[in-house]
This record gives sequence, C-alpha cells and structure tokens, in this order.
Amino acid sequence: MEAMSVESIIQAYWQIQNYFTIPRFSFKVKNGYSDIDMLAFKPKLNEKDTSILVLCESKAHGEKNKIKYSDFNDLTKASSFRSLVAKHPKSGPQHELIHFIDKNVIYILKNHLLNNLIDLSIVNVLKVQFISTAFFHNEANIKSIIEVEIESVLKEIFKESKKPINIKVVLEIKTHFDIIKELFPLVQGHESGKRYGNIVLDFIREMNRYIHVNACEKLTEINYINNALLHKEKGESSVKFKARKLEMLQKLFKDDLHETFNYEKSEKDISIKLNSKK
Repeated sequence: MEAMSVESIIQAYWQIQNYFTIPRFSFKVKNGYSDIDMLAFKPKLNEKDTSILVLCESKAHGEKNKIKYSDFNDLTKASSFRSLVAKHPKSGPQHELIHFIDKNVIYILKNHLLNNLIDLSIVNVLKVQFISTAFFHNEANIKSIIEVEIESVLKEIFKESKKPINIKVVLEIKTHFDIIKELFPLVQGHESGKRYGNIVLDFIREMNRYIHVNACEKLTEINYINNALLHKEKGESSVKFKARKLEMLQKLFKDDLHETFNYEKSEKDISIKLNSKK
C-alpha cells in the first residue's frame, strides 16, 4: 500500500539503517480495516547481532504553522495501562498515542495478526514508535506503563505457544522533526556516496552538501569563488588565506540557513510553547 509523504520520511529513516519496510500494514478489525503506518524489520545476521521489529504510527495534521504540546501531568499517577485507557483525554495527542497502543499494537499481537509475516520468537527487540507533530512532557511514567503492558501481552502469547520469550519492548515518542534531524547524520555517514533513488534520502543528501563542513572545504577549491568572492591580501600566507576563505563560506551558509529556516524565531516559538502551562 502506498505511503503518505510523512510516512515516506519514516520509511527512509529505517531503510537507511538497513531495515526491511512495509508501509501501511493493514489488518481486519470488527468494523472494517485498520493499519500500522510503518512496519520495519532488521533480522539478526550473527550471534552478536540483534533482530528488531518496529511498529510505527505517524500523526501529522493540524495547521501548518502550529506545533502541539501535550503534558501527561494529569496521568502521572496512573498505575496500569487500563487506568490510562480509562482516564486519558478522548481527543488530542494523548488519545492518539493510547489509541494506537491499545487498538493497533496490542490488538494485532493478541490476535496473532503478524504470524503470516514474521515469527516473533526470532525478535529480540520490539520497538513501538509514535511520531507526531506534538511535543510530549512528563511522559516517562506513561512510557514505562505501556512497555510493561506490551511485555505482559507478549508473555501470554509465548505462554500459549510454549516458546521461550526474549523480547525487550521499547517505546519511542518523537516528532517528525526529530526523525528529519536524525536523518542528516545517518545519510552523511552512510557508506553510499551516490544518489539513493529515494526522494527523501536524495533530498537530505543534497542538504548535507551545503550544511556540512566538508562541502565548504570543497567549495574553497573552486576558482570562481577564489576570484570573485575573496581576494588574497598583501602579505597574507596561502594557509591563512585558505582559512579565512573557509570561515567566510561557513558563515555564508550558516546565515543563509538561518534566514531560510528562521531558526532563531522557531526556537523561540517552541520554548514559549514548552514553558506555557496552557
């Protein structure tokens, strides 16, 4: 099934880390169908390696210039997952997270809906990933409760099948911006230096060209930059001239990026939202 644009970013995030991916993994429910936005799997290649299964939900909606903020402060005293289900808000980011865990992740595990796709007994880590346009606060206790609940469901499954269980559950709560930020060093450090044939990875590759220091160093070697932008001063050594050129180019790119992405304003806006009690 075809992935949406933001899901394509997540798919690229796992593919660059050598995971097999399935976008929009659908399954039947009582009143129709539902899906997991991204399913990713990395098999164990040797005895020291770890096999990881990822179940990911992506929520990207709302006005284009607004970032949501959600505080779990009212749920920090919850002692079980069922109490979270009963007490959580019936709309908004918290609801979306709890609903994904309860109606998607736990549902497909309890109903053995992954059986035709993967043998859970070979999985070492189950990574449950919730990615949205919201910043969460005070989520540590909630994450722990959810991880314990999923582990208990897995124990019941393996008890029925009489297979040994060796799965660690990890819940990740991130924003799409977190994923994009992590993609930059992943692409920069990847063994492939050529185009990927993937629109997301190729876009990040081209962005890296302009924001990475090595790109600036390469640009200092271009003759037209040498002649048109900066001239060697009288008595200046070649080493100092090259260093001054590099510093100038780095500042040029940094200023251009700040102007393009409005970094200072964005950081200020986010800090206001995070410090707000509303």
